[in-house]
Amino acid sequence: MPSRGGLLRIATATLTAATLLACEAAPPPRSDGDALEGDTPDADAVSPDAGPDATPPPFAPGACGIAPYSWLPADQVGQVVTFEEAFLTDLEPATVDDLLAGAGFEALTPVSYGVRNFLLRYTTQDRGALVEATAVVGVPLGLAPDAQVPVAMWLHGTTGFVDACAPSRKIDGLAASILLASRGFVTVAPDYIGLTGFGESSPDAFPHPYMVAEPTALAALDAVRAALAAVADPSHAADLAVTGDPARVVVIGGSQGGHGALFTERYAPHYAPELTLAAVAAAVPPSDLVSQSEWAAAHWGRTATTLAPAVVSMSRWYGAPDDLGGVLTDLPPLHLSTGLAQLMAEHCGVPPALDALDDLDQLYQPAFLAAAAAGDWDALPPWGCYLAENSLPTTSVPRVSDTPILTVYGELDDIVRTPLERASVATLCAQGYRIEYLECAGEAHTGGGVAAMPYMMDWLDARLSDAPWPAADLCVVGDPVDCRAR
Repeated sequence: MPSRGGLLRIATATLTAATLLACEAAPPPRSDGDALEGDTPDADAVSPDAGPDATPPPFAPGACGIAPYSWLPADQVGQVVTFEEAFLTDLEPATVDDLLAGAGFEALTPVSYGVRNFLLRYTTQDRGALVEATAVVGVPLGLAPDAQVPVAMWLHGTTGFVDACAPSRKIDGLAASILLASRGFVTVAPDYIGLTGFGESSPDAFPHPYMVAEPTALAALDAVRAALAAVADPSHAADLAVTGDPARVVVIGGSQGGHGALFTERYAPHYAPELTLAAVAAAVPPSDLVSQSEWAAAHWGRTATTLAPAVVSMSRWYGAPDDLGGVLTDLPPLHLSTGLAQLMAEHCGVPPALDALDDLDQLYQPAFLAAAAAGDWDALPPWGCYLAENSLPTTSVPRVSDTPILTVYGELDDIVRTPLERASVATLCAQGYRIEYLECAGEAHTGGGVAAMPYMMDWLDARLSDAPWPAADLCVVGDPVDCRAR
């Protein structure tokens, strides 16, 4: 076991960009109190304190032919199972500064607070069944006694598909906790369902639902519920003297986590109305899986290889089809239609065997490629429904909140195609979303989020402090800029 000094050296090396980003109708009443410059409040708007009756009736969860189910009541989820101090904790502000500087984030120093890290196991649900999940919780050190502080939810990028890939199993899984708690947030970083970091393993028949919005959002919201309960309970940590503020929650996510962040905002008023989301900052999020998949079906590259694990995960979560032979090839030696799930279980991240391929026909069936590239999803049931349901512009989940959103993309991203996301943001803005769009010149997938990280942190602080949000920044899909100079 490394010494404490050895752990800090390892943490410095792992607090890296990859850790932070592992990849119509009129708008509804605002619920965040944030004002645009020159904006006049609507006297007829529903108050944010109007309660659950101010939103449309609850909708039926699930879609695309999945067997009907109901959500479990709130008193059964978001419950603390275990809450224990993590292996890298009690960090002084100077130590956090050294870690951030060593990882290239000098712009985020000096920090105001030290950090204690905890490992949280909690209850949540999937398709109406009670399950357990894990998360890292970071608590600021050096606050005034009994301080009530905002909550930051961090949703990580793609790390893999099985328990061994859970971020909380490694020191780098504490990176977001260190970064955000040192800025004064109670930080909650879920591992996601099916990526259990500690305690009893996930059931074999319960894979991580990669790029499926509902289980990601619900587990994330339950993680916040459980973390708030844990830090407030003296029997868990009597000396914390910190209370997380459920009325001031921000959500940050990168890549897969950016997709999850956008959908967490969509689900929050339906599932956890007691939490108030003040702002969402999503780095390189694939908000439109339909258009990204159409691109993937016509162009060989990392977008295409990333889609394949999502196909496997979606088929398992929705329960159909049993046979992926209509989508993936059965060519030797990989026999992907039957063997990709095993490859996903054997490796973290996208399976290396997919990167070794060099042509779409080695990965996907010709009929699937032809129909998907043409956007003929009616010829490919149930895939058109799966992708549309997990795309923000086309999901059936009713939009009833109006949280300020910042999206950040890289001009040269070869996984999440930025030109497609420009169009998606324009569509979302036409639907009533309030989005600030930032595109980082010369940056690829990971670099886009990393370059903009200081700006993202300042933007979140501004939203929490109710600073005016310049109207000129709203829903303008502008040219790429030097994000590191902002």
